[in-house]
Amino acid sequence: MARRHLRWFVWAVCLGWGLAATAQGQSLRRQLEGVFNDPLAIELAGPPGTQHGDHFKPENVKTSGRIISTISDFVANNTASFPLSSTAAGITFDFSSGVPVATTSSAGPIFAERAQTLGKNKLNVGANFSRLNLNKLRGIPTDDLRFTFTHQNVGDTSVFGDSPNEFDAIVLEPHLDLNVSIVALHATYGLTDRLDVGIALPLVNVSLKAKPFARINSFTYAHSQHANHFYGGTSENPVLTLSAQSVDDVASGVGDVALRAKDNIYRGDGLDLGILAEVRLPTGRAEDLLGAGKSSVKAALIASAAWGNVSPHLNLGYNWRAGDLYRDRVELIAGYDMKATDKVTLAAEWLGQFEIGREVAALRFPEPTQIQTATPDGGEVTTIVVAPTNIPNRSHDHVMNSSFGIKYAPKANVILVANVMLPVNDGGLRSNFVPTVGVEVNF
Repeated sequence: MARRHLRWFVWAVCLGWGLAATAQGQSLRRQLEGVFNDPLAIELAGPPGTQHGDHFKPENVKTSGRIISTISDFVANNTASFPLSSTAAGITFDFSSGVPVATTSSAGPIFAERAQTLGKNKLNVGANFSRLNLNKLRGIPTDDLRFTFTHQNVGDTSVFGDSPNEFDAIVLEPHLDLNVSIVALHATYGLTDRLDVGIALPLVNVSLKAKPFARINSFTYAHSQHANHFYGGTSENPVLTLSAQSVDDVASGVGDVALRAKDNIYRGDGLDLGILAEVRLPTGRAEDLLGAGKSSVKAALIASAAWGNVSPHLNLGYNWRAGDLYRDRVELIAGYDMKATDKVTLAAEWLGQFEIGREVAALRFPEPTQIQTATPDGGEVTTIVVAPTNIPNRSHDHVMNSSFGIKYAPKANVILVANVMLPVNDGGLRSNFVPTVGVEVNF
């Protein structure tokens, strides 16, 4: 019976894989690059016989590249490491004595792991749908992000500000709207009474919208009524704003597939211990922000207990992440699930991901630029501090969430899931809340 249902699950995975692999034109990352680089690449007008457009381009293209890498990393971090469902669902049993003995009383947690396993030859399959509206980056709304690109140092390179042109700057407001939908198909099979193996296949849809708007803060025009940089018009009557081409596109496909194994290493009187190993493969297209582009490996220690109808659990794991743009993480999940009625289980969890190790300098936003010189009319020395972005620089992006859910069992082997995840801090690229719904079936 279990093998027959597993075959149907494999067919469903193959069908989902095919449906998710939609045709793509220009990748989302390339379109994101255009949002930042197009206002710099457009040749800015200047006085007759001179060119000032390239004075904004070379260094700032490098800067925008760092910004793009940072934002792409934040999006990929959500798609590639979003918590998947628990590897064991429903009431679990111990068959070692030849007679099934229930080892749990509730339908189990939603994202956390419990130490108990399914049981030999038992199969759990299911699917979850989660929706992420990634509308805040380190607490700043993505619609309000701002980036400032300064002029190239064209005079004495030891001094920034000896030319009035160096006070001009381009301010870009990308007005980003990022959304991610994840359908996670998962299956777990009991190889023995104490060892489960499983696979989770995320089908990911990433939506990118942007309405970039750029303006030139023209120091030269403000002080001499003669703009040295402008998008159109004339130096005396310049056009200093630009509505660049908008972006509205989606990418769909398979995300980073997870392979998992869990061993129930200790069973005591009211306390169980387990270990979990999980590998996430780089199967998601990184250029479309569907995956990290690198493998990751997680090992976790699981402790769970049963106090009447309440089952607390604690997961402590370490996540090794490959690649120069990622840092390892310590992951912690604490919570409980409670049998409210014979058919209803309530679950509450706290989830934390803490970055450790060396800071990735390539993902830091540039530091503020200080420009200091005399004004064009020979007046007092002017000092301008240009902040490259309104996003704060941090040495880490720890992510903490709370999760509250309910499981309903209309039949003994069928479980319906509804959950909401809420942010506890503002690290990384986040949603105000993440709803999840799903179904799980035990065989």
